[in-house]
Amino acid sequence: MFTFNKNTNFIAENASVPVRNAISMLERDRDKLFANTTKPGGSVVLVQKSMVRSIPEPEESDEQKKRESHLVKERYRISVSADKIIIFAQEDLGFIYGLLYLSEHYLGVRPFWFFMDQNMEQKKKVLVPEGVVASKDPLVLFRGWQFSDVSLLMSWEYNKEDNVGWNMCLEALLRCGANTLVYPKEELADILEEPVKQYGIYSTGFQEKPEFAQDICNPVFCCNLQETNLITMLPSTVAELTEELNAVLKDNRTCFWAIQCSNVRPHIYFLDVIRKVWQGEETDNESQAEEFVAEYFPECEDKEEIAALFIEYPQVMMRLNESGTCVGELYYTENVRMFCHQILVDKNNPAKGLCKIEEIGALPAQIQEFGETCRQQKEELEKLCVACTVTENNSPRKLLISATIGLHIKLHQTCRRAARVFTRGYESLLEGDYEKAFLRFGDSAVWFDKGVALLRGAEYGVWKDFYANDSITDIRHTAYMVRKVMGLVRELGDNPKHDAWYKKYCLTEDMIATENHKTDSELYEAMKKRIVR
Repeated sequence: MFTFNKNTNFIAENASVPVRNAISMLERDRDKLFANTTKPGGSVVLVQKSMVRSIPEPEESDEQKKRESHLVKERYRISVSADKIIIFAQEDLGFIYGLLYLSEHYLGVRPFWFFMDQNMEQKKKVLVPEGVVASKDPLVLFRGWQFSDVSLLMSWEYNKEDNVGWNMCLEALLRCGANTLVYPKEELADILEEPVKQYGIYSTGFQEKPEFAQDICNPVFCCNLQETNLITMLPSTVAELTEELNAVLKDNRTCFWAIQCSNVRPHIYFLDVIRKVWQGEETDNESQAEEFVAEYFPECEDKEEIAALFIEYPQVMMRLNESGTCVGELYYTENVRMFCHQILVDKNNPAKGLCKIEEIGALPAQIQEFGETCRQQKEELEKLCVACTVTENNSPRKLLISATIGLHIKLHQTCRRAARVFTRGYESLLEGDYEKAFLRFGDSAVWFDKGVALLRGAEYGVWKDFYANDSITDIRHTAYMVRKVMGLVRELGDNPKHDAWYKKYCLTEDMIATENHKTDSELYEAMKKRIVR
């Protein structure tokens, strides 16, 4: 047995910058995991060796030969003896993946250790069985994450000094077995150019032909995990995603997969699914939830209850009636903002720039369709929120549950309720019941405020200000726009002096007005105590 402890050292002659960077990751993992000891630890030695197949396949096509020339760069073989672990590889990525294999399989460091706040229980040593481990070739040749719409990462406090947060993203990318980063604009390329080189990752611009794969790449397959859900995870089932991915594999589109994952943390559950698919592993709704919870909530006795939250999450999501497509939180916020704008500037024409809603027909019909969609699975989602709260309160990882799957469930429930109340406010506006419309629009804005509070409540420790720049979903601005509509409704329903509603709801019959005019918010607080809605 090989002894891995605090004194285990790494030997790599003439190592490149990316390989030295990977060794530093292992040294960090070693120092976090192991307690100080006077006992010796073995050595991890990196040895360069050809990783070409010893028996070539007969009658290989030119494309197969080109793929082979790239695959050998990533292969490794690990030989474990009593006093030494030798990692054989031909090029940098092979050594990097070999080192990260040691980190995950021997030291227990998970691919998303940072993003899931993995607790590292300190040990004296880890005993590694003697033997040989050989890498498996991935099903997809170039596998990468696409960074666009990264507004959260750009303002994250953890990124403001030495790009530490970006480094964690790149490390997770490598730990998932990916080898490519796609960035959409020059600004991000300038930030990440040097870190990408240090991590040994290929890089390319969005919709560009990758220079590193010009000779073999078919059209890139893009998988979007965040089309309408930038701050919550994909509202689809694992089975739906794997069915799509397996169809792509069956179609032999295995050269380059670009996975749109924007700000990473909201999408780690499905990034983990994709990691398994391109490594040739099978998973489904139940097994993915069970394995994910076992890896990232190992100290919890209520693993079944936590796994159930992940399994049931897509079951309570909204689906568009025409296509059956799931939609995320952008459906609530962007559409409400567009509706507000249209009400304010031209109520007689349909709203433009809507998210997943036709821009034809009358505005009332658009808002009615929106409301009907937002009423889907109402009771089921509320029940799941209750179950989530119970699970959180009974778990030793309450904070982690609350900031991950709990945040996603509750944010949908809160914003969907805000959207439903908005449509009820619009119904009252059409009916000419301005007081009730004013109050309902106020209720909607308050519910969106609660959505903002949920986001900011998920910021702790390294996650400080992670949601501060929620500039695309922008729940805060959605509440602001709803309050602008409140102001319009007050102009329509109150008198020009702005004292009719004040007298009705703030004063008794024998009182006279002696205070400044009430703001919309102050009037709302008074009216909500008197009006049933």
